[in-house]
Amino acid sequence: MGHEFPRETPKRGHMEGKRVAKEYENYLLASGMRTKGIKHSVSVFTRYLDENGLDILSLGYRDAQNFQSWLTSQKGRYSVSSILSIIGPLSAFYDYTGKRRITGTNPFRLIDRVKAPSRIPGNIPDEAEMDALLTHLGRFTRGKNLREYKSAYKAHVLTELLYSTGMRISEASGIKVTDVDLEGGIVAVHDSKTKKERTAFLNEYSCSVLSLYINDLREKVLWMHNGADPDLLFGSRVNLKTWFNSVLADACRAMGREKVTSHVFRHAFGYHMLRAGCDIRKIQKFLGHERLNTTQVYTKVDTEALRNVLDRYHPRDLKRDSKK
Repeated sequence: MGHEFPRETPKRGHMEGKRVAKEYENYLLASGMRTKGIKHSVSVFTRYLDENGLDILSLGYRDAQNFQSWLTSQKGRYSVSSILSIIGPLSAFYDYTGKRRITGTNPFRLIDRVKAPSRIPGNIPDEAEMDALLTHLGRFTRGKNLREYKSAYKAHVLTELLYSTGMRISEASGIKVTDVDLEGGIVAVHDSKTKKERTAFLNEYSCSVLSLYINDLREKVLWMHNGADPDLLFGSRVNLKTWFNSVLADACRAMGREKVTSHVFRHAFGYHMLRAGCDIRKIQKFLGHERLNTTQVYTKVDTEALRNVLDRYHPRDLKRDSKK
């Protein structure tokens, strides 16, 4: 009879799991990323594991699927988006432990994830509001010093790129200078969701903005000696979204308007192209949507806008009649 190694006790496995989770948090911090998401996910997850006698470092596919099923069964407690915000960081955690050979296959890569309903925010700026926001961000000489001037200019360039192409901020952060063809007015975009490559098109103005930035000002703006990646168009893949959203928050506050985030430019691109009469299948191609019904959420927004117009101007509107 061969020698059998003693099985790890649940308590020991639990302590080791906590140590690895903490190590992963430190890894995220060192990489300049936030840890709030993984802390919340691990907190919910470990409670579930404890109640079911499971170990975080020896989890199987069925255990992961059962955890998601348990989340969906908590009526009124976790929405679909909340569930996905818990599952996502856990999947990233198991990618990390897999690369370090602490665990095997990532169990959350194998589950059938719940689907979030296609929806977009109700605060998409209309064309006039977007023009005002772009104009405000284009006044990059308002900085108090050289650092603020450069930051405002970089935000201006990024804004025009996002609104011209409809690309995600995560895609913009990964664009290399060599991905931009100024003569052809196109950008090679590495889709952060489908992992495929697509072609984005620059309008005439954004092309001229990018031309000046790349050919004359980029190296001065990015402080190449301060650790910026010389290959990336905007110098950073990790912190670009956080920085840009803070710039947008300041701009919205200065304009006295409702706050928007970087993703609003993608939504505004789709919505405004639809309102201008662009065929929805072409908008689908521009945005890189795999399914047409994802793009069709913009038709819903336009329908709601028409409803508001009807309610505002129709001669039988009750609210206006009541003011007479």
